Amino acid sequence: MEEHEIELRPFPPFLPPHATVMMMGTFPPKPEKRTMEFHYPNFQNDMWRVYGLVFFGDAMHFQHGEEKAFDAEKIKAFLTERGIASCPTVRRAIREHDNASDAFLEVVEKVDLPAVLAEIPDCRRICTTGGKATEILLTLLETEVKAKDFKTGMTIAARCGDRGLLVTRLPSTSRAYPMKLEKKAEAYRVAVQMNVNAITREVDAYQRAFAQQQAEAQAFNAEFLPKMQQVQANEPNFNQIDLMMVTFYQQLPYNEAVQVVEAVRRYQNGTSTRADIPLLESYYN
Repeated sequence: MEEHEIELRPFPPFLPPHATVMMMGTFPPKPEKRTMEFHYPNFQNDMWRVYGLVFFGDAMHFQHGEEKAFDAEKIKAFLTERGIASCPTVRRAIREHDNASDAFLEVVEKVDLPAVLAEIPDCRRICTTGGKATEILLTLLETEVKAKDFKTGMTIAARCGDRGLLVTRLPSTSRAYPMKLEKKAEAYRVAVQMNVNAITREVDAYQRAFAQQQAEAQAFNAEFLPKMQQVQANEPNFNQIDLMMVTFYQQLPYNEAVQVVEAVRRYQNGTSTRADIPLLESYYN
């Protein structure tokens, strides 16, 4: 019986630190089929043509001059700017037919997904590029959806540890996949817009929360600071008491001390709310 070589993925995951979305495929082709040393290196694979169409309206945007090859450095710069990570679902594998076909790929070791996600803390969306990658990824996630029910174009909710994720199954960019390039690009364009919309909602929520926090801090200052100014004017030992407050909480019961420390921290950070006023007054008294 012929023994096949166990191969280690040739490229490490590409993980821009502020990535919000990650593309996940399976395993790259053999060295003789690669035209660059980066993910999706086969010139016959349409991944970077799809990205060229989606973002620049030009399928050959990432082509390396007139060569039949893609420009790895140009792709890396683009992915970094856009916050897009790329990581195969497979770390080690055997090619049963000595080619890049997923149908004949024996998975020896899957990617360590928690370790990968730990490097991109802002990532909340994963897009798989084909059936095999989807099947493997679902074994690494907590979700009620079965691989057989997860059809191309669908988006599902899942978890990896304490990380909530949205997972979208996109069509394979292999030429073997029976879909025109323009149709593939449209599917990827929809996924990109979903991610943009999600980021927009997060930014809006952050801005609303920040505005509310500012309003609370202003209300706190308007009510609390005049009180403290009056106490300072009437209390001859104010400075000594103020110094004592730095450590006096250590003599309080634990639960009370925790509340005091948090209230003082918010006061120092300028994020106090009116709810802190009775606690700070009581602590001072």
